Amino acid sequence: MVMVVDSTANQTGGTKAGILKEGCCVPQNYTFYKCPSSTTQVILKSTCNWLPTSTTLNTSGIVFATTPQMSLPVSINGLSMLNGVLQSTANSKKCVQCISPGCQLQLTDVNVLIAAHSLSTTYLENIRPLLPSWVKMNYSVPDINGYQWFDSYDLIAQIGDTVTLKKLRGCESILSDVDGVYSALQFNHPLRVKIGEESVLYNLDASSPLCFAVDVCRGVNSPLYIALNTQAQKATLSLSFLQPYFLKGWRINMNSLVMHTMHQLYELSDFLYWNGMYPDHFPSLTYDL
Repeated sequence: MVMVVDSTANQTGGTKAGILKEGCCVPQNYTFYKCPSSTTQVILKSTCNWLPTSTTLNTSGIVFATTPQMSLPVSINGLSMLNGVLQSTANSKKCVQCISPGCQLQLTDVNVLIAAHSLSTTYLENIRPLLPSWVKMNYSVPDINGYQWFDSYDLIAQIGDTVTLKKLRGCESILSDVDGVYSALQFNHPLRVKIGEESVLYNLDASSPLCFAVDVCRGVNSPLYIALNTQAQKATLSLSFLQPYFLKGWRINMNSLVMHTMHQLYELSDFLYWNGMYPDHFPSLTYDL
């Protein structure tokens, strides 16, 4: 289990301590994403009604991507979907709520959600069960009443297959599997990460955001995929347990991480290594993740 510090935002509308709650509105007779290896579907739920047109599907509400095992925020400012591509949209249409027991949410001004960084806060909170116990993340909003930390990534997360995922800025190096429907959060805020007994700060990086990705089809059994930007790579490589390798002449490129709460064995069909005299090949290598 990983401890994430909640935002200090006041409870307003559909949020409590900066954490968003999913709505009840699901469009009728519309399939968003089918999981490739099961009958599970990824459903987009909104706090407002969905308005279909001849080419798009729109909503003005807070949107979550949900499966029976997982729920992750997608947008705090409405959503427009065209041919599977998601865009945040400030929809001027009146929000009509879908009434359901235990699911009647008060509307919230989007400016409040932006100031609370509710999308990122909720996403990081909901992926806590995917992290091993020796990794802890601490993210708190620096200024809850201001917008100097606002980034366009605070409005929307993305959903798609691994090809779509790797086209996103900051997610190019992600080590996701071929199959799956992925939710991806592009994150560009200070984030303190504790790995074992050491702590590193992933700070702002003008060149690229961090990228967190989860296979929503696998739900709580999904690994957490993380693509590191340049600043995060430097911070990670400063950890003391890596320094003996550098002293021995190792060069490590750590632009992507895969974390899982369970041990998994993976096999490389061909592994090139230095045997002390020349490059050599293992016919296969099994390693523990």
